[in-house]
Amino acid sequence: MRDLGVGAAVGYSTSRAMDQATGWYFGRQSNASRRRKEVAPGGAPVLVGKKLTRLVGRDVFDEGATKIDSVVHRSLG
Repeated sequence: MRDLGVGAAVGYSTSRAMDQATGWYFGRQSNASRRRKEVAPGGAPVLVGKKLTRLVGRDVFDEGATKIDSVVHRSLG
């Protein structure tokens, strides 16, 4: 049980650190570069959240999709 708790804490912390690093990286890109690399409106978090909700027969707005992606991202981390 202890290993499970430690693993979850490490995964969560690492995920948060990666979010900070990614934010730092994207914050230094030009607007033109950001537009070229955007996969979908709202970016990957919105795209993943919407795809997951469609799997269960639902639809969600961008804000909800981002929250869903965050939960899945942290859980898998």
